[in-house]
Amino acid sequence: MTTRRCDAKSPVEEQRTIGEHIARETERGEAVLDVAKRTNPFLKECCSALIVAAVTGEVEVGRWRDQLAGHAGSSALGFRAVVGDGEELSS
Repeated sequence: MTTRRCDAKSPVEEQRTIGEHIARETERGEAVLDVAKRTNPFLKECCSALIVAAVTGEVEVGRWRDQLAGHAGSSALGFRAVVGDGEELSS
């Protein structure tokens, strides 16, 4: 059996462009991860508070759900984050 070897190389400028793209995307991913790490404790606290409020009767779950239904596409907590280049993320 013969083994084939491929030594194709991209031009240096194309390699730089690809490297820059990977660096940008990595930075963006790290920014999103950072937002998630900082937001997670807050979301857990909000979730716990909502559960306590529902269990103690401070909040009517049916009414709350109906109000959310009127806002299709928005998150229950209204969480929004602006990342890196100003792109907005929402949950």
